[in-house]
Amino acid sequence: MPTYAMVPPASWQGYDLDFTGAVLDVADFRRARFTGGDIIFVKALFVGHGQDQVVFDDVDFAEGTCVYFRLAEFRSGSLRFNRVTFSGGWVSFDHARFTGAQVNFRDAAFTAGEVPFEGAEFSGGCVDFAGATFTGSTVNFGEHHLASVYTTVPPALFNGGAVDFSQVAEFTHPPQFGLQVMPPGLRLPPDTNISDLP
Repeated sequence: MPTYAMVPPASWQGYDLDFTGAVLDVADFRRARFTGGDIIFVKALFVGHGQDQVVFDDVDFAEGTCVYFRLAEFRSGSLRFNRVTFSGGWVSFDHARFTGAQVNFRDAAFTAGEVPFEGAEFSGGCVDFAGATFTGSTVNFGEHHLASVYTTVPPALFNGGAVDFSQVAEFTHPPQFGLQVMPPGLRLPPDTNISDLP
């Protein structure tokens, strides 16, 4: 059965929320401030059936927060992270699958913290970063070496979906890709070469 989550405008400082394996077709987290807790969407399935059904607009992911979208699937509908601020902490989309949903990070501010996309797969739908500013967060789509456990997390896989950075507002601290050749579906700002990015 689909899960409905409604979070009023609030600071969720120190709170943990666990949506592991949940099926989410309607959820509203707008204007929430997450700091000091674990928010878990591991293996969650996002299956909206229309526009703007899962909303994180104006959320602040602040220092001390760990948010896990690891192994989640964004299958259908529309999800909004518009005007979200990544001001610290760790928000992970590693090994997530973007298979058909429209996911918007429009006007989002990546100012601090880490936002890894290692091992994510983009096979359908569109992830749109129009108007976003990349000024300080470590956003990584490339492979990641984990020396402590002697393993390497593979890079994101671009094989059909669109990941659009072509209309970002600022790109002074761009995401890491570790690529020499532009993969299908990835769109960068004008006059930006993939080989010049970290």
